[in-house]
Amino acid sequence: MNRKVFALVVLLWGTAVFAFPLWVNRYNGPANSDEMVCAVLTDAGRNVIVVGSSPGTTTAYDIVVIKYAPNGDSIWARRIAGSGYSNDIAKAAV
Repeated sequence: MNRKVFALVVLLWGTAVFAFPLWVNRYNGPANSDEMVCAVLTDAGRNVIVVGSSPGTTTAYDIVVIKYAPNGDSIWARRIAGSGYSNDIAKAAV
């Protein structure tokens, strides 16, 4: 039993020690303000899809969806604004 627990601890600790990001990317919306991430997903092509909210210059918060290639390059970004000056906040993504 002790040998199994030790192996599990070493495996988990070793994985955490050697973990490092493959790439880092930042999104700065038009209002140059506080962006919020709600969800991060991957698709079958290993692309990364980030969903969140970001203030606009003439709107309140808008929903933002950004697709990144596996190497971290931005493929596209979409802003989704509701009618009027309302807070459109992303809550989840599937």
